[in-house]
Amino acid sequence: MMRWQLLKCGGWLLGASLVAMGSGLQAQQTQDDTGETQSEQENEGIVVTGTLLGQREFGATPINVISREDIETQPRSSVGELLNLVPAFAGSAVFTDAQANGQSGAATINLRGLGPRATLVLLNGRRIVDSAEANNANTVAVDVSTILPAIMIERLEVLKDGASATYGADAVAGVVNFITRDDFEGVALDVTHNNLDGVSHEETVIGAIIGQRFGDVHFVAAADYMNRTSFDFRGYNEVDEFLTQNNFENGSLSSFGNPSSYRLIPGETYNASVPASSLPDRFIRDPLCEDESLGGPGPAGIAGFLGPPSNNNQICRTDLLLARDSIAASERINSYAAITIDASASLKLGVEGTFSKNELSRAGGFAFPVFGSILVPEENPGNTFGGDVLYRGRPNGPPSGEPFISLADTETWRITGWADGDIGASDWSWSANLTYSENSTVSSTRDTHVERLTNALVGLGGPDCDTVNGTPGVGDCQYFNPFGNAYLASEGDPQFNDPELVEYITPRAINFADSDLLVGTAVVRGSLFELPAGAVEVAVGYEYRDTSLSRTFNDLKLDGAFGFVSSEVPFSGSIDSHSGFFEAKAPIFEGFDLNLSGRYEDYDAYSSFNPKVGAFWTINDVLAVRASWGTSFRAPGLIQLFGTQTGTQQVNQPGFGILQPLLLTQPTPDLDPEEADVINAGLVLTPAPGLNIALDYWNIDFTGLIVLENAQDVVDDFVASGGVTNADRVTTLPGGEIVAIDVNWINASSLKTDGFDFSVNWDVDTAAIPGALSFFAGGSWTNSYDFKANANAPVVDGVGRTNDIAAGGSDFGIPEWRGNFGASWGLDGHFIQAVYRVTAGLTNDLIPDDDPRQDTSDDQRVDVLYSYSFEAGRSPITLRAGVNNLFNQLPPFQSGASFIPINAGSYDPRGRQFFLGLSVAYE
Repeated sequence: MMRWQLLKCGGWLLGASLVAMGSGLQAQQTQDDTGETQSEQENEGIVVTGTLLGQREFGATPINVISREDIETQPRSSVGELLNLVPAFAGSAVFTDAQANGQSGAATINLRGLGPRATLVLLNGRRIVDSAEANNANTVAVDVSTILPAIMIERLEVLKDGASATYGADAVAGVVNFITRDDFEGVALDVTHNNLDGVSHEETVIGAIIGQRFGDVHFVAAADYMNRTSFDFRGYNEVDEFLTQNNFENGSLSSFGNPSSYRLIPGETYNASVPASSLPDRFIRDPLCEDESLGGPGPAGIAGFLGPPSNNNQICRTDLLLARDSIAASERINSYAAITIDASASLKLGVEGTFSKNELSRAGGFAFPVFGSILVPEENPGNTFGGDVLYRGRPNGPPSGEPFISLADTETWRITGWADGDIGASDWSWSANLTYSENSTVSSTRDTHVERLTNALVGLGGPDCDTVNGTPGVGDCQYFNPFGNAYLASEGDPQFNDPELVEYITPRAINFADSDLLVGTAVVRGSLFELPAGAVEVAVGYEYRDTSLSRTFNDLKLDGAFGFVSSEVPFSGSIDSHSGFFEAKAPIFEGFDLNLSGRYEDYDAYSSFNPKVGAFWTINDVLAVRASWGTSFRAPGLIQLFGTQTGTQQVNQPGFGILQPLLLTQPTPDLDPEEADVINAGLVLTPAPGLNIALDYWNIDFTGLIVLENAQDVVDDFVASGGVTNADRVTTLPGGEIVAIDVNWINASSLKTDGFDFSVNWDVDTAAIPGALSFFAGGSWTNSYDFKANANAPVVDGVGRTNDIAAGGSDFGIPEWRGNFGASWGLDGHFIQAVYRVTAGLTNDLIPDDDPRQDTSDDQRVDVLYSYSFEAGRSPITLRAGVNNLFNQLPPFQSGASFIPINAGSYDPRGRQFFLGLSVAYE
């Protein structure tokens, strides 16, 4: 299906460009603090992000430019992975793993660890619709992997400073702006293939672009296709050994297992297989729990143990880390087209459109747990206890070898019309644009249909069984055998489970989510008057924005049929805003520019005014300094105001240990906006020709932060009060074990963080070394990340910690520092680059700091690239080969993680990755 849609959407581009590809790597190069290269022309050019008036790359606000050459020399299968190489990002979710992305297939980025909603993402300076499906942090944000084809990107501008004064809500930590190659002419093709060493995982990206000018009209279109196979972190032997050694203690074992456990019923008689005990109401595990015939404990994940409240109470547990893709299999199409018309010397018109489709398939482990007490009669063919018991477990587990597959199918489209014009013969101009974009996501996962399971356990299972008049286990009425002996049975045996019956009792729960965004903006700009050092420029504008989000479900989920995900309810909500904004730039004296800006934004329920002041002073040819201060804000998200969400979270319940209960997030309509004060100060040094050094200090004081209540706090209050406090929000089984918790969003948190960014770029100019030799370094050091979960909570310094919500944190790992250090050399078409990347280690909040399982070592990797560029007739051709993670270093393992034993937002889980690439152009 996806391949056929590729032919319809972009195949004509691929077929038209088999003779082509874009620019080679011959130009002299400088670098930015991503640790990548950028052309000298880009370094001297004008950037547009964070200002309505334009500034040079070294201006009042710190901006990284990731150029076209960077994208070509750092092959990654998605733009999110490329952006994640920038050291200022922390906690980004770009690998579609269950721990970070949840049911969503979206790739989101996260500046400064403030959350993906604090980083505004733009396309050509205009907003992009959020993904409709929430991630594991229960928020929605822009999916950067579906914005446009990578071959269409001219550059990425990363503004590392608050920008609400210019763009409004969400630009708290900064802005990422995608700039397109709208002036491209010719035809080009690019193909890249990546392959992991020793573990099954491949990625292929094919992109094409075509552009042509027809008099006053210019047309450009591009498309790319990505195919990625799944990746299981346990494919590495050392990972499996680590989990085998720690699986009883790493927090990933669920007490709802398969093989399962069973509650004995007081007054019921049992055979000799049930040990005598003074506890009439207790659990007993499946007789085959830990049995070698089913794989035994350890790597097979069928771990049993004697649990509370005494050694006569037996629970069979299942490892949640088993059969979960660390990176999901996916196929993606991105496409883009634009038409620009020079209507006159003073008027330019344009329209641009994008379409993206992403199909994701992820092994999500085994069946969800079944809460409640469901009868398993003595007559069930698998029951060996000689009496009725009550079921505790999940209907599918590791012995089946068939994990349940989660699916997500996402379509995103966007259309923009714009116009730019001059006002008479003056230097005043105007611009206006209108953008509509929409994201639709259909996601599904299998869950247990409680009524169907209940019927099947007593022999009345199956779609054609008459549950009123049928006879258990006869004709169309079948037994479902929940015991381990079902896996040893053959078709025709009474204990055998018909696969169609298993599928019938575990159908798909389907979510239908839609997100829409309508934005209209108008700006007028020009010069007010002249100062001795130059003109005072101003810009004023207005913006209208309407955002909506809705979600509904298939009939089974709407009817509350499922045992795990049925607590969610459909919702639909929207919010609109009106904004007025201005910006002024004044050259106070030669070399000193002062910038002032402000924005008033009015919502239905609240309003906000955010000013910003910045200055850039070129003291001499060697030294320049810059500084800015401003306020930013972030409006409550629609899912926080209107939506419900189901997930899980680890909590520690005294007497029961670490549990993984259902977590139901409730909507909170009376939330206030989050507010922040943002400060940046830095210097730029040019001590020698070709040598640039930049150092910036940043400080963000975030108040009224919207966070979920800490589920552990809810549990602690419930336990301390003897089950009185929060009794309406905590669901327990007979015996007291917590299985579900309701939580709300609150404006109770604050976050203060500060640190330094640096970059050093040196183009060596010496006759002693032929060719172009460059050295570069860039990094980000976080000095503090002081998080306060609520008014009564202590301040937690999150630097160097995983910051798990379960431990009262922000849910984003914050490495103390990240850095890239490298060198490149080019001569006569040959180009070589090597980059050393390091991310500081993290202390795991879910286990004690002095626990021997703590692994706080740094993540260190080396990427190398060789390319050769030449011309064949009129076609520039570039061949690329290289290795990402040359020395096959795996990230530090984090015991206690629920779904993948690393901090997913901080580290790439993959080892050594080989890549080959080909670029061909006809211009």
